Amino acid sequence: MAKFLFKSHCPICFDEEIHQWTHSDCGGNRYIDENCYLICEKCDNKIFILDTYFTCNNHRNRQKPNVYDIISMISSIVNIPGMNCKTRKNMLTLLKKYCY
Repeated sequence: MAKFLFKSHCPICFDEEIHQWTHSDCGGNRYIDENCYLICEKCDNKIFILDTYFTCNNHRNRQKPNVYDIISMISSIVNIPGMNCKTRKNMLTLLKKYCY
């Protein structure tokens, strides 16, 4: 299964900065797989993106995004090396199931 280095805008505040997301427990870079799980490169922690808490320079408190925030964020991910339109579409389809 393919996994991609997870870089995006913050799904909470949609700031202009592109973040390289890291695991708060160990500082390892996060990867996202085709099933929308975030995987830590250091400790192999694996968590579904909707169960993840995000924090950035604009908001110090950890917040859990809603499904619409995540869909918007993933649909705007265009610069992840190796991720093609089909993979992005599959991820969005998977997440939209949580809307209904």
